[in-house]
Amino acid sequence: MLVEPINALDYPDIFLGTMEQAVELIEAVNRPNVKIQYDLYHAQRSRGELIGTYQRSRSAAI
Repeated sequence: MLVEPINALDYPDIFLGTMEQAVELIEAVNRPNVKIQYDLYHAQRSRGELIGTYQRSRSAAI
């Protein structure tokens, strides 16, 4: 299963808007088959710093 954080700038009412929230969700679920889909567009729009954000979340990202 993939979880994809979507930026709140384009979708203000989104449930999962940051990579940090996605990592927290993945850790809470604690299932090996649940990963993050790292979408460069949404990551850049929500926070920027693509390489640093990816490196911090790489264990949960796919």
